[in-house]
Amino acid sequence: VLAAEGGATVMRWCAIGLMALAAFQAEGAIHAVVIRGSGGEAEYETRFADWTARLTAALHGRLYIPAENITAVGGERGARLDEIETAFAALAARSAAEDAVAVFLIGHGSY
Repeated sequence: VLAAEGGATVMRWCAIGLMALAAFQAEGAIHAVVIRGSGGEAEYETRFADWTARLTAALHGRLYIPAENITAVGGERGARLDEIETAFAALAARSAAEDAVAVFLIGHGSY
C-alpha cells in the first residue's frame, strides 16, 4: 500500500499493531500520530510525503480511525521539534487514559 519496495509489508504490520491496540483498548478511542522526517533529497521528500498521505488515508479509510484522531506532522522539509511538541500537547488535551495511541515515524534516519 505504501510503496512497491516493502511498503505493503510495512502497512500490514501497522494494521496488525493497530488491531492489537484496538483489542486491548476497546474501551477508548484510537489516536494516531504520523511524523514525517526530512528526506534530505527531492526523491525522498516526495516518497515520504506520499507515504504520509497514504498511511493517513489508510488509517482513516481502512482502519476506521476518525480523521480528527489522526495527526500528520511534517511539512516540506520534515517535522520540526516545535511541530512535534504541539501535536503531542494537542493529543494529550483531547485523549483520555483509556485511549490508545499509535505513533508512526517515516524517514530513513540520516537527516
